Amino acid sequence: MTTRALCAILVLLLCACGEQVEVNTTPIEASPEPAPEATPEATPEPSVEEPEPSVAEPDGCVDVFDDADMDGFGVGEPSCGQPGAGQAADGGDCGPDDLFRHPGASEICGDWVDDDCDGADATCPTSQPSVNVPEWDCAGAPPSNVVAWARFDNGGGYFRDGGCFFFFEGAPGEFYVRRNVQRASEDPSCESRSGCTCPSLNGWPAYDRRMYAFTTAIDQADCPEISIRDHGGEQQPVSNACRKYLYQMHQYDIPFSFLAGDFEALQQRLERFPTVEIACVRDAPHANLPFQPLVSATVQLNPGFVGQ
Repeated sequence: MTTRALCAILVLLLCACGEQVEVNTTPIEASPEPAPEATPEATPEPSVEEPEPSVAEPDGCVDVFDDADMDGFGVGEPSCGQPGAGQAADGGDCGPDDLFRHPGASEICGDWVDDDCDGADATCPTSQPSVNVPEWDCAGAPPSNVVAWARFDNGGGYFRDGGCFFFFEGAPGEFYVRRNVQRASEDPSCESRSGCTCPSLNGWPAYDRRMYAFTTAIDQADCPEISIRDHGGEQQPVSNACRKYLYQMHQYDIPFSFLAGDFEALQQRLERFPTVEIACVRDAPHANLPFQPLVSATVQLNPGFVGQ
């Protein structure tokens, strides 16, 4: 029951007794209920940003070797760097100035140079009678198994005009080169051991045992001369970075010789060394037997070549 209702009842009772009672009719305000204590607001914790997952920064450093010829193989002690121009991830280059010589390279057999860095030159395979040798004089359309040729329109007085070398597939996956070059002179002395073609200085006789054919690079401005040593035997290096051995010209009884064991190796060689040159190499220590180029011709590719 409320307070106001109780007061009303009390007044009625008093009136019934005849007593006048002064009653304060001012309503009694109820005591306000205590307000609930304010719960202190929780202090927000400072926001902490989640760190980005850490990515290990590469140090940019691997073992590299100096690679001057940029064939993918270097020399010397490894240093810290990245493979790129002038540096390679692999070492073991046995020809640091020769793009054609490195581990796994195709060998040029018979030049007494280690091209694939296995420690020795490759032995040329013996030519077999089953080799399909084209009968062609480099005039007219070439046979279909001829890959390319180089024709000497002018023999320079050393050889008959129109002589040539041609490159052909003699058996499936076997490529050969055939010489079709004849001396200009018919002097009987040409058949001697010394020959008659390679000129000498100061009245010395010709000496054809130092006459070789090469495939040569385009830029020969700084190309070192090939040199052999008199009485040094047949097993002397006759290739360098810009001249690659093709044929030993004084062996006129060998009409063709093995060149490459696959088409890619031959193609790579002809791209890098697109000229055929016949030259007399320097025969040390004789000053009268210097290096002397005789004739050269650009290699022509056969668009009608059909591989076996």
